Amino acid sequence: RFIFIASVFITVLAFVPYIAQVLSGAVVTYFKSNDMHLAMYPVLTRIQKFFETGNFYGIDFTTFNGASEFFLRANMPGYYLFNWLIIPLSYLFSMRTAFAMFHMIHIFIYCIFSQKLCIKFFGLNRYLSLAVVSSYLWIVLFETWTTQFFLIAVFTLPLLYFSLMVVDLN
Repeated sequence: RFIFIASVFITVLAFVPYIAQVLSGAVVTYFKSNDMHLAMYPVLTRIQKFFETGNFYGIDFTTFNGASEFFLRANMPGYYLFNWLIIPLSYLFSMRTAFAMFHMIHIFIYCIFSQKLCIKFFGLNRYLSLAVVSSYLWIVLFETWTTQFFLIAVFTLPLLYFSLMVVDLN
């Protein structure tokens, strides 16, 4: 219960600037710079267009008369299943909000399993594990400039937890 509440609190705290911009009606500046705005966000909008038209074969007919194979572009997570699962949220909210929710859900999962890792395998108490998770969160947030590095940073500790669980079961 403590882990869940702490994870929700950390996730909301990490996204307070975005939530405040949405609620106040200000110009949303979340992911409007660097590779996120110029490469990753357009990939998500392209996946939304493919989702709408039922185009799951990967040829991007909007670029150079179909000369571009969408899913083979370097460093573009077109095959990441969660990108496809987040698309229905873009019909309920804006695409930028769905994109932020993509990151919020991943950070929430990171917080839960990283705290479990610290408590179960590192022997830390819940408050110290919360401090460890919060301090590593800055690395995760720093890596949000591009999706592939974000996913590596956000899944490092949870995958370590699951790996140690498998070793512990054997």
